[in-house]
Amino acid sequence: MIIVKMNDSSVECSIAASELKEIGLTPEALMNGEKNGIVFLDQMNQEIREQLGYNPDREVLLMSRNMAPDGSFHIYAIKMTNEDIQAAGERIREAAYSMLEKVSQDKLNAITSLSGKAKGEALGKLFSEISEDVNRVYTREQH
Repeated sequence: MIIVKMNDSSVECSIAASELKEIGLTPEALMNGEKNGIVFLDQMNQEIREQLGYNPDREVLLMSRNMAPDGSFHIYAIKMTNEDIQAAGERIREAAYSMLEKVSQDKLNAITSLSGKAKGEALGKLFSEISEDVNRVYTREQH
C-alpha cells in the first residue's frame, strides 16, 4: 500500500490487487461496503486524517474511492476549509457563467448554420473552450 501526501490538503492512496488479496479483500468488497471492507476503510480513513492533520471542527474531508481495471484500489482525499469551499464555489460559478455565454443560442445557431468541415471545426472549438472552463474549476489556486 502506498500513501502519498500530495500537499497539505490532499492525499492519494493506492493498493495493488495482490495486496488486497493478501489481506483477504477485493476491490469490490471495498466499493460495495462489505463488512470486512468497512473495517479496512475505517482504518484507512483514520490514517488519512492523521496524514492531513484533519480537524473536523474547522474542515471537511472529501474522499473518493475508485477501482482500477487492473483490480487495484485508489483513494483520493482532500481537506477543505471554509475558505477553500468558498474559492471552489466561486471557480464553479465563474466557469458556469462562462459556459452559459459560450453556449448561447446565437452561437449554437451560428454553428448549425455552417456545413461540413466548418461546422465540425466550430463545434470542436466550442467543446475545447468549455473543456478549458471545466479544467479551471479543478485547478487549485495557489495562495
